[in-house]
Amino acid sequence: MHESLMDVGRVFCQARKRDCLQCPLKKGCRPFAIQKDLFQDAKPPKSASAKKNQEQIVELARIVCIKNKKILLVQRETGQWLSGQWEVPTFVIKGIVPDNQYPPITFQLEKTAKKISSTITKYQFQNHIILQKSLPSKIALKKFYKWIEISQLAQLPLTSITHKIEKEIKSFLKNQEAHKPDSVL
Repeated sequence: MHESLMDVGRVFCQARKRDCLQCPLKKGCRPFAIQKDLFQDAKPPKSASAKKNQEQIVELARIVCIKNKKILLVQRETGQWLSGQWEVPTFVIKGIVPDNQYPPITFQLEKTAKKISSTITKYQFQNHIILQKSLPSKIALKKFYKWIEISQLAQLPLTSITHKIEKEIKSFLKNQEAHKPDSVL
């Protein structure tokens, strides 16, 4: 639900580009009802805004670990963005995010399988989707990671980026089964 509201805000309610007449929330919107521009004092000059956006680009490693038809996931904690939702283990490669969001990468990564862009609040993410055999045991013990049956993914509240990664997961499994017909995932 929270992510849906963020999507509505991103589409209809931006400081430089608002579309109040098309917004599905306009009936309950106080500023719309009283014709007030909430952003009139918040508009930075274009050059400052461009510089600020450049500084907010963050590269994340989204680690996809699959074993025995299960995937390693972590549930976002209270106080974190998208709390309560599940996602693949995520680490900061480059850039800065608030301390409680994602830890910095401290181990060797496999090759990036694909890059996907996404945003949360003022941050623009370049998500490196990495198919990794496992996480180092000392890392895996620090968080509350859980192995989830891949067939159960549709029943969990997943982050939108994890939904996007889901296609990569299915492709990875198909490739693994094609190359190792006698093995069991």
